[in-house]
Amino acid sequence: MLQFDRLKLATSSQYITNFNPTQFLEIPMKQGDYYYKYHQDSPFSLTIINKPQKSELVIDFTGKVLKDAYPNLISRETIRQCFDNICAMNICDLDIDAILDNSEVCLCDVTQDIVCNLPITEIKRHIKSSIRNYDKWLVKNCRNNGLEIYNSVTTPRRFKRFIIYDKAKEMKRAENRGFLACVDDPNALLHQFDGKVRLELNLRSKEQIRNYLHIPNNQLQVVLNSTAAPILAIYDEAVSETIPVNTSIYNKAEKLALLEQCDYDLQAVEMKIREHTPKNTSIRRKMEPYRQLLHSIQNNEIKPMNLRQYII
Repeated sequence: MLQFDRLKLATSSQYITNFNPTQFLEIPMKQGDYYYKYHQDSPFSLTIINKPQKSELVIDFTGKVLKDAYPNLISRETIRQCFDNICAMNICDLDIDAILDNSEVCLCDVTQDIVCNLPITEIKRHIKSSIRNYDKWLVKNCRNNGLEIYNSVTTPRRFKRFIIYDKAKEMKRAENRGFLACVDDPNALLHQFDGKVRLELNLRSKEQIRNYLHIPNNQLQVVLNSTAAPILAIYDEAVSETIPVNTSIYNKAEKLALLEQCDYDLQAVEMKIREHTPKNTSIRRKMEPYRQLLHSIQNNEIKPMNLRQYII
């Protein structure tokens, strides 16, 4: 069953009633039209945009709307509770049944929390050294001792991004104090994230959602009931779990020196090699000995890692 930490839905404005005018901003549009907007960042992110003249309603929310049930994330089993909690805020009334049956998902964050008994530092090192193509996929550190993996493209609709980070550390950040203050038992909730590593795939277009979820349309119920494994799919696109180790690497000392100079970061090694390599030379072939050497070093230090087995 797929889980999400964010959904942005588009539906009809006829499904929202009794919205509190003191909570919604009235924003003018062209030709005298207007729309209403509600937004909050804490204790959880929620945006509601109502365009009555165009009969459009957009609801954008994160999994923290579930409050004490947040560890369960957004799914087909918890989606109704998300809307129940929004209605309980007394900012508007929503026709939940109609929204569940007549909404499209415009963007989403497919999410999985895993317990793999592997230190996050080793997971990061494993991924950095196992990228299939450093020209196509870029890697950078991010907050919460995390790692961001994204493709190098100029077209936004082709942009792909997934992140991996220490969820327990993220939950203890100051920005989550407001959220923790609104749950019944903050300590019990935090305990549920102990040892959890979060994997998150950001899908930012309807086309991406259909492609990665293997579905014919973007209807909410179709998205929630997808049986695809989108996080595993993008992981396999970007990361190679198995690289044969060649113990007869030529010029081993020279290559080891460059690895040490670049702090064993293959992306930095590739940048160095590109500086001294003709454009028509295969960088992938040039990088292979360094990749093999790094894996040989790591296999002598730590047990081989198979992060893929934890991803569904």
